[in-house]
Amino acid sequence: KWWFAYHRWYANRFRVVREAISLLLHTEVRWLSRGKILHRLFELKSEVLVFLTDKNEAMKDLFSDPHWLSKLAYLSDVFEKLNGLNLSLQGNSTTLFTVLDKIQAFKRKLNLYVTQLDSNDLSSFPSLTTFLEENELANDDIHGLRFEIKDHLLQLGKNFDKYFPPGNTNDLEWIRNPFAENSDTGASEDQESFIDLTCDSNMKDLFYNSSTLVEFWMKIQNAYPSLHKRALKALLPFVTTYLCESGFSQMLYLKNKYRNKLNVSDDIRVKISNIQPDIESIVSDKK
Repeated sequence: KWWFAYHRWYANRFRVVREAISLLLHTEVRWLSRGKILHRLFELKSEVLVFLTDKNEAMKDLFSDPHWLSKLAYLSDVFEKLNGLNLSLQGNSTTLFTVLDKIQAFKRKLNLYVTQLDSNDLSSFPSLTTFLEENELANDDIHGLRFEIKDHLLQLGKNFDKYFPPGNTNDLEWIRNPFAENSDTGASEDQESFIDLTCDSNMKDLFYNSSTLVEFWMKIQNAYPSLHKRALKALLPFVTTYLCESGFSQMLYLKNKYRNKLNVSDDIRVKISNIQPDIESIVSDKK
């Protein structure tokens, strides 16, 4: 509440100092904001210190403490990376393979960061690196900071292993690339159809010219219905929050202050659908 009360005063005071003066608000509504809030806070640390000092807030001591600010810099870097991972997992063409590959890559990056820390290399954390270059910290403080960062990264890696345990997708590799050498559906009843598919040069061209796996397996529905059904069953689990988030964003757009009593269920379906309506046919039916 204090932020809203003094936002106008704060913005006027520092309007020349910072272009990106406003922190992202409504973080519970706009999920993209949540990953950037620490980065914005760290960017505005000097202005926040002045503001808290003028208001005689107890937190002003933290924003003048280099050791605490170094931790904030590290967290802003880590959450920036986590936000990047989150964004890479979103999209209407995301599949189980996409999610597994991205998460596996991030887990390996966490191991890389730990290895770099053992060599006193902080280059993977640009905000922290810049802050340490501009501010002198005691060697003991830097050593303790590296220890805390390493411990945090190891715990983060354990949590990723807990919630995203390594999965064996070897039995699904035929879906990812049916034309790869030694591909096998693992189901005897589909072996003949799979052989026909892998020996069909037209299907091979179609596979390499399709923009997504879902697009390819949808196109062969009539030619290979059994393979099509099995592939889509593996490709289309609800692995992201993209549809929920995009639907909610469209609802906020449709249900504004001028239409706050509108039942938006039908409008949302039209808004998020990729199907183009046949307006002329619809209008002619209403005549």
